[in-house]
Amino acid sequence: VSYDGLNSGKTYTLKTVLMDRTTGTVVQDKNGKDISLETTFKVHFWNRSGTVEVPVVIDARGLEGHTVVFFEYLYDEDGKEVGRHTDIDDEDQTIVFPKAETEASDEVTKTNIVLTAEDIRVKDILKYENLLVGKEYLVTGTLMDKKTGEAVLDDNGQPVTTSKRFTAEKKDGEVEMLFEFSGVKLAGTVMVAFEKVSISGVEIMAHADIDDEDQTVYEPSIRTSASDKETGEKMLVTQYEGSVIEETGLIKMDFLGLKTLSVINEALANIKQSLGIDVDIDKIPIDDKPTYD
Repeated sequence: VSYDGLNSGKTYTLKTVLMDRTTGTVVQDKNGKDISLETTFKVHFWNRSGTVEVPVVIDARGLEGHTVVFFEYLYDEDGKEVGRHTDIDDEDQTIVFPKAETEASDEVTKTNIVLTAEDIRVKDILKYENLLVGKEYLVTGTLMDKKTGEAVLDDNGQPVTTSKRFTAEKKDGEVEMLFEFSGVKLAGTVMVAFEKVSISGVEIMAHADIDDEDQTVYEPSIRTSASDKETGEKMLVTQYEGSVIEETGLIKMDFLGLKTLSVINEALANIKQSLGIDVDIDKIPIDDKPTYD
């Protein structure tokens, strides 16, 4: 803060108040208390002008997407206000807090169900607010294993990551990234996409919520074990849950032989009536040679 024309040798108090430009109200901390800081300084006898540096350390959680303006009030030794700077539109006194929302999905299924393959493509859309127009940013992404909390490793043992540089054409917008990897060995893994955004090598925001459903994709394990009812022999069964089968790109067909069962029942009744023979349909062998000949 620069000052000029103050009384030499006098002590002043500079009060800094953080204002939310959107609401026009004082920014509050997590306890609902207005955020303000006071700095005391003494004017030199040989120089009535100068600058005062005011360190501001706050918990910025909850300010994502907000624009904050610094207001200053100057008081003399008697507590009387002798100056103020309270321009809500002063860009030199303004800082912005970016905000990010993200959503991940499989590029093939268009859902959060990932098909096990050697060429998996997970699309990650980053929606941002309050970036500086015209500035170049770097967004990096990492797929995390929800169970272990560690980075997902592809079939070659490498972390699944992606990155993209972009220039913000508007303060609010979106960026699309693509995770491309071989994930045959990842069947049954629940993956969550984490992102970081930086400018000039400085991280300005991150989205790293392991429980965020919008950032979660699932690679189902579809191999199950079953036993033959008669022999007890183990066999492999492959299946998808019915509600998502079409989303995986497969066609679900139901074949119901209800009419055929009615015809068989009528045939058995006719045989009984005309020949007096009771036929047990369940005991007719399915490999009867004369039938196939």
